[in-house]
Formats: sequence, structure tokens, C-alpha cells
Amino acid sequence: MCIRDRFALGEVSQPGAYEVTPSTTLFSSIFHFKGPTLNGSLRDIHLIRDGVKINSIDFYSYVSGGIKINDESLVNDDVIFIPKRGKSVTTSGEIRRPGIYEIKDSETLNDLIDISGGFLNTTYLKLIQINRIVDPSKRKMSSADRVLIDVDFLSLKKNETFNLVDGDIIKFFKISDAIGKSITINGAVKR
Repeated sequence: MCIRDRFALGEVSQPGAYEVTPSTTLFSSIFHFKGPTLNGSLRDIHLIRDGVKINSIDFYSYVSGGIKINDESLVNDDVIFIPKRGKSVTTSGEIRRPGIYEIKDSETLNDLIDISGGFLNTTYLKLIQINRIVDPSKRKMSSADRVLIDVDFLSLKKNETFNLVDGDIIKFFKISDAIGKSITINGAVKR
């Protein structure tokens, strides 16, 4: 078995040369150097060969669906470059996978809901609250650094999208615990 050197650079905890087997691909190489740092991108991992970017992968396609789009076998002296993490948003509350997600510029609230696993049965769809940092150029006019935006997901038209901004914190609320159409009986009863 021939061992060859590949290089991991950018936002990785230990940049440098790594010995890998000839069967190593761009996706599998990420496990050799234990992935990007917290500041590194999972959405745009570059493969650089002879000083030219020849390919890039979106690791989310693999993590969320098991699909290796644009995977490629590595050759000697290839460079895997992890750029800084792009636009990121945080989800919390009644969503399947709350967390911090890197999203592409073209991705919307609907895409984020898919990426974070979708709604729970207990998600209240008439109110999704977005805590947004006010653009620095507009802060003088608004006198606030943050704004709260309420989105009624049920009222969004079928093809309507809601764009997200870097730093958005999206909260998904729980439905009420109140039970409709019920009667409570107290006192001297068996059941």
C-alpha cells in the first residue's frame, strides 16, 4: 500500500501534511485532520491541485443526506483548504436539530428548516421569531442594535421566501398545552 501526502490548510486545528492511502477522497480526507475548526466552513471545502481550485464540496449534503456530491479521489500533493465559515444562523426551540448552521447566500428560512431537520409536531407555526442584528449603516436611524421580526409561517405563500442574515437567531415556539373540547370531573367519582 502506497502512502501519499495531502495537505490540509486554512481553518483546521492542525494544518500540515497528512499521510493517507491512495483510496482517500475529498470527503474521507476530512476525517484524517478531524474537520474544520469552529470558524471553518463545512459548506465550501476546496480541493486545490497544482495551485488551482479544481473542486469544492458541501459537507452538509453528506451529513444530512449521506450524499457525496462532487467527491473526488486525491492525488499526491493535493491541498484541502477550509475557508472561514460563511453566513451563520442559530436555531433554538421546537425544531428537530437546534444549533448553529452555516447557510449559503441563496438559502432562505425554508432551507434552514430543512437543514435543521424540520418542525416537530409541537412547533407553533404561526410565530417564528427572528432576533436580527441591525445593519451597522442603519443603526443611527433606528437607535437599536437588534430587532425582533415575527414570521407567521402559515401565512407565507407557497413560493414566498424569507431571507436570512448573518447572525440571525431563529426561535421556534411550542404549541399551547391547553386541551380543547375537554371536560374535567372532580369529586367523588371512580374514574
